[in-house]
Amino acid sequence: MKKKVAILVTLATVSASFALPIVNNGSFEETQTAVRTIQEGVVDGWDYSPGFEKGLMPAYEATFAFDVPADDGNQFAYLWVPGNEIAQDIGGFVIGETYQIQWSERARPGYTGNLWVLMDGVTIDAAHAVSDGAWVTGSATFTATATSHRLRFYHNGVWDTMTFVDNVSVVPEPATLGLVGIVGGCMLFIRKRFMI
Repeated sequence: MKKKVAILVTLATVSASFALPIVNNGSFEETQTAVRTIQEGVVDGWDYSPGFEKGLMPAYEATFAFDVPADDGNQFAYLWVPGNEIAQDIGGFVIGETYQIQWSERARPGYTGNLWVLMDGVTIDAAHAVSDGAWVTGSATFTATATSHRLRFYHNGVWDTMTFVDNVSVVPEPATLGLVGIVGGCMLFIRKRFMI
């Protein structure tokens, strides 16, 4: 019995150390809205910077999004004014492991957007122009230096450009994912071997 308890404790510890980071509300769908919102503070897992004009945009919104669908679901985040930011604290990282941050980006029709992506205060995707032509998948790699990091999307374009963000996720790089698979396989073997 003591051996089984020791194995269970070991499995729980190993499982916890390989928990995968999860973005809360990465598609901005938790609070449905029929109109463009102007947010400040915390909304559905995301922190919105103080100030004017950033929030949730429903797909095909008539004033600013025109014929723009959401990339995932029925709405997306927008950043309108230079200095606007949405951010989220994400846990579950394994220190020293590399992850890929993925997101979808698009600009207001007729304009070119602008976006920086940062993890904590470190730029992982430098300021770049965002096209209004279609949703494009952006990605950047990041090596964890702690078990929790703050993901930030920062708009630094000119007034009225309006940058859209949707479908945000964190994906382990293949080496990290392989390590998780090996741990999972070992856990299954131990479970069968000792009939836990």
